[in-house]
Amino acid sequence: MKNVNQINLHEPFPKSGNWFKTMLLALSLFVAVPGVQAFSLNVSSGNHAQELTVSGTVTDNAGVPLPGATVLEVGTINGTQTDFDGNFTLTVSDSNAVLKVSYIGFSTQEVSVDGSTRLTISLEEDAAELDEVVLVGYGGQKKKEITSAVVSVKSEDFNKGNVSDPVQLLQGKVAGLQVGRAGGNPNQPYTVRLRGINSLGGDSSPLVVVDGILGGSLEALDPNDIASIEVLKDASAAAIYGTRASAGVLIVTTKSGKGVVAKPKLTLTSQLSFEEISNTPDIANAARYRELGGQDLGANTDWLDQVSRTGVSQIYNASYGGSTDSGLSYQASLNYRDNNGVIANSTEFDQLNGRINISQRLLDDKLTLTTILASTSRKEDQGFQQSLTQALFFNPTAPVYNPDGSFFETQDQDRYNPVAINEQNVRDRQLNQSVYTFGADYRILPNLVLSGIYTQQRTSELIGEYSERDALFGGGLVNGWARRATVDRDYRQMDWTVAYNDNFGDLNYAITLGQSYNYDNFQSAVASNTDFITDEFSYNNLAAGQGINKNGVVSAEGNTAQPQNFVGSNQRESISNAYFLRTNFNYDDAAFLSATYRREGSSRFGSNNRWGDFWALSGGADLANIFELPVDQLKLRVGYGVTGTLPNAFTGYLGTLRLTSGGFANGQFISAVTPATGANPDLKWEEKAELNIGLDFALLDRRLSGSLDFFKRNTTDLLNVVDVPSPPNAVSQQLRNVGELETKGVELQLSYRVVDTQDFNWSVDTNFSTSQTKLIEFNPDSEQTIIRSRGLSGAVAIGNIRPVWTTEGEEIGQIYAQPFVRYAENGDPIVLLKDGSEAVFDPAQFLDEAVNVGDALPDLFVGLTNSFRYKNFDLNIFLRGVFGHNLVNETRAAYENTSGIAIRNVVTTPGEFDESIVVPHFSTRYVEDASFVRIDNMTLGYTLPKFKNAPFNSMRIFMNAQNLATFTAYKGADPDIRYFDPSYNGEGRRGNSFGGDTLFPGIDRYITFLPTRTFSLGINLEF
Repeated sequence: MKNVNQINLHEPFPKSGNWFKTMLLALSLFVAVPGVQAFSLNVSSGNHAQELTVSGTVTDNAGVPLPGATVLEVGTINGTQTDFDGNFTLTVSDSNAVLKVSYIGFSTQEVSVDGSTRLTISLEEDAAELDEVVLVGYGGQKKKEITSAVVSVKSEDFNKGNVSDPVQLLQGKVAGLQVGRAGGNPNQPYTVRLRGINSLGGDSSPLVVVDGILGGSLEALDPNDIASIEVLKDASAAAIYGTRASAGVLIVTTKSGKGVVAKPKLTLTSQLSFEEISNTPDIANAARYRELGGQDLGANTDWLDQVSRTGVSQIYNASYGGSTDSGLSYQASLNYRDNNGVIANSTEFDQLNGRINISQRLLDDKLTLTTILASTSRKEDQGFQQSLTQALFFNPTAPVYNPDGSFFETQDQDRYNPVAINEQNVRDRQLNQSVYTFGADYRILPNLVLSGIYTQQRTSELIGEYSERDALFGGGLVNGWARRATVDRDYRQMDWTVAYNDNFGDLNYAITLGQSYNYDNFQSAVASNTDFITDEFSYNNLAAGQGINKNGVVSAEGNTAQPQNFVGSNQRESISNAYFLRTNFNYDDAAFLSATYRREGSSRFGSNNRWGDFWALSGGADLANIFELPVDQLKLRVGYGVTGTLPNAFTGYLGTLRLTSGGFANGQFISAVTPATGANPDLKWEEKAELNIGLDFALLDRRLSGSLDFFKRNTTDLLNVVDVPSPPNAVSQQLRNVGELETKGVELQLSYRVVDTQDFNWSVDTNFSTSQTKLIEFNPDSEQTIIRSRGLSGAVAIGNIRPVWTTEGEEIGQIYAQPFVRYAENGDPIVLLKDGSEAVFDPAQFLDEAVNVGDALPDLFVGLTNSFRYKNFDLNIFLRGVFGHNLVNETRAAYENTSGIAIRNVVTTPGEFDESIVVPHFSTRYVEDASFVRIDNMTLGYTLPKFKNAPFNSMRIFMNAQNLATFTAYKGADPDIRYFDPSYNGEGRRGNSFGGDTLFPGIDRYITFLPTRTFSLGINLEF
């Protein structure tokens, strides 16, 4: 496959054959719409007998005229603007026309003409801007009253395109929130970090709350069902969630029928996407490989072309919602996704989501009953990303098949036929999830509401893996291998709250008191076997393997090159109970105060520390109101809070046992048990104390608005598995509370409505953020002050090089290397020693001679969105910039030399590769600046004018591009951040790279999935 440079903009679109498919889709959608062929092409603003001329005046609520207000006939492009005295005249299509009237700083109104020829329209100040209610956990607050760092993102502001993970909707939209993924594997979840690294042994991802469900699954939620996402960034906002909120909180609200009046609304959306590999390392083709002295096996094979494809994905969404005068609101949706990745016959999933939200008001609107039912079925072919890696470095002169039709293998160490990997190996995953939520709100008094909600979330996973008997990768060493695993999770939650609000003159206050009970149960079972008599059963008949009968089972599963026999099962449960109180005060819309307290107990902690206290206090003052400043808002905020983190292990405080081999005696295998973990009755949660100082501002009639935040957080009693003396301890490692992290940073969010006229709108949204996380202390009971990553892979000569260090007193993710000087005439790499002398690179000297040369985590994140509308056209361009981080380019370090040319291909980076380089090494030559700017998302849409006799109310067609272009000096395939170091997956290991060690970011492993670019075409219909 041809290499595509990061900055090459000459091929931004799929191949011409894909454009034919795209046009065919558009034509088929057009033909499929009932009655579309019968549309009249006369726009409704044309000259018809039923037209009506309407005049009027637009004023504010005090009767002052509003010049320049936009008056638009709904469903058309027919409109005008008011003159200096607020007057307008407009000819509308008929006497039943509806006018949409808007003005900056005021609420938009829709007014029915109802045959009138003269209208007086009074606009209210923009309540959506001033009094918008933002969810803050167990309730909401008016936006103007919020005194902590909270950002709300609505569905209209989400990222568009082929979104496989709901967190993609927020990528680059919120200052301080980083969403990223190395490569384009559709089954790999995105990494989410809010204000840096928050934990060593706990969860570093924000708590997700979906319609009140703590820890709700985003994987089983379709992005089309999401109405808004609130981001609680600081501790004063998140303290209401106690032990699960140290990494911040994402509050996800799904769509409901509330607010849809008159007749119900049916929405249909269809989208077709094409995805291709966007960039690859430069490698030698077959001819160049022969020139370099590679082993000639007689063929000319483009392995990357053999294993990759243009991934074609389809998305279909249907939703139906509305509300009635009797108090019923309803929303039903059905979503189907057929997502195909870029690896042929692999990396794909099908997902079907159904969701029903129903709300009914009763007893003179005192009682509101709510029901949410949701179901998800997802089937994944996870495949093996190793096929991409092998395609890059397998001998390009090797054939795909032997003359007899079997797969050709070179039999060289760690070299596998790339096509055979996904043809002879299977890894499937099936996910089924159902959610039932029942809620009730009863208004006892006009200002006193009792609420209750019960949720049950059932999740089932079924995993099947199989390697054929003659598969060199995976099964050949053991004559076939199969594995089946199942995981069942039962999560239940019961919340009760009492909310009361009142006032004393200009002082308004609100009190929320509640309890939250959570129960979590996991059950799992796994079995694997080897030595199969046939491949016909795949993973569906483990009894067809004879390995367990012959060789017994291992005591624990491991990601080894040679598959093993194993049988195991597990059950875990966790219970937590919490009581919480929040009070909010608002004095004359000028001064604000909020206080939160939560006392929580969890079964995951030791008996000596089962309960904890979490609290927050924040205040704010709107200086614009207090001092009557010539701005719309200037609110100073200060907040301080304490939150916690649960350990990932349910029983980390307990002494547990594990199976081990007792040996072979009397003709049979004997099992035994041995201690697995040591008891720690003092185990407790991590505690994060955070100070946040912020400023919210708005001016120019709210055309320019934004926020500025400074934060500093200290996380103590870090959860981490550390070495302990044994004896007296039963084992040599134990989960303890040790160490401290410090994170500080600055965030800026800006929004500016540059132009806002009848025909043209232009708005700019941008954000900047920076944060640094420092390891203050690792383990006070140990002399160890430096923790190092695992070694580099791909070449034996650099296997002991551990390039990323985390040291007490330094920022996490520091990269160490020796400065590169030059190559000697004989090809030896010359590096600099600490004393200033030069020497040939020696891996044995690395730990003593390496110096700090880079930072794996960025200094600055930038997001920039430009939104344009010209009449019925709309254009949205989102750029993302990441600056100040370095990457260890393992691919170049291992393969940009000819040391292994006899058995594998080489990297031929322009301007860097020299065939005289025969020795792999690691130095600053392979530590690169990975700063980049990327056109991450671009959408162009067109909303058709209202047609006479059209069967729909609105029709919009759109095109979208994701990862359109990247501008960077990085010489690898993808300069995006590596938030963790994945587990080792070379030498035939079957694992994926979906997770890893957060202490060691910044290593671009050669096994990393290649980046992709996606183009989409879609249509949206509203009835």
